[in-house]
Amino acid sequence: MKRGAPLATPSNRTCGGCDKQYTHLPKWRFGRFCSSICHGRSLRKEKVCKQCGIAFLGSKRQRFCGKECAYKSHTTPNRICVVCGIEFAHKHTSGKTACCSRECGWKYNIGAIRAKSYGKFCFCEWRNCIHCQKPFLAKNEAKTACCSLPRVKPKRTCTDCGIEIGKFQYRCQVCAHLRKKARPKPKKKKTAAVIAGKKAYNRKRRATKRNVVCATVTMDAVVKAHGARCHICKKKIDLSLTSGMMMPSIDHVVPLAAGGWHDVINCKPAHFICNSKKSDSFAGQMMLVYEDTQGRG
Repeated sequence: MKRGAPLATPSNRTCGGCDKQYTHLPKWRFGRFCSSICHGRSLRKEKVCKQCGIAFLGSKRQRFCGKECAYKSHTTPNRICVVCGIEFAHKHTSGKTACCSRECGWKYNIGAIRAKSYGKFCFCEWRNCIHCQKPFLAKNEAKTACCSLPRVKPKRTCTDCGIEIGKFQYRCQVCAHLRKKARPKPKKKKTAAVIAGKKAYNRKRRATKRNVVCATVTMDAVVKAHGARCHICKKKIDLSLTSGMMMPSIDHVVPLAAGGWHDVINCKPAHFICNSKKSDSFAGQMMLVYEDTQGRG
């Protein structure tokens, strides 16, 4: 509407669908109809039902007058079974189904397959199994059962104690546990680095218990600081030995029991036998001092 134009006023009109008087508003969507129902009826046209041939009012896409005619158009007439000859209602539109039931279908398919190879319709008959009394399709006249008699399997027993056990077991849980305990455990080979690290940890733990100055001391650090000679017997130490009385060991010059520190300065290399003789006793310390003075003299 243009600016300044006079406002449209409502007017009384006659509906084109139901011939009733109604008040027409300026913004009425349905034009010359009083409601959406009358407007929808005006869009329908006269058509003929494709199933029953009766004339009816329908929309553009509507082909049938109702649901019954639409359902009838999708169903096919009754057929006759090719195996048993009984008439049956076929619901599907495709023309492939020729049998009334699954049993007749099996008979028909088996007969058709064998007829191709032998040139005749082979024997097919539904019988009850003499063992389980269930129906099955016999493919020859001699067959009377769908399954064989159930075989009774012997019960399993434990190979050690003879107790009855489960299906997939060889021994009972008690015998298996006892055998596992009796089995020798494989010993893991410790490398030189692992042995050295364990010894260093044990020395540090002993020093920590006595509340003395404690540091991480290894054999390599002691040999680097003091040389590869025993400070007790003054003989050379074979660092390649890992066992025996002459293997290398770390000796505390001032024993930990006497308040000595656990560091590189207080630790010196020594043979294992020399370190054991010296020990941390007063006699061992005096022997070391005596031998040291005799060697100097």
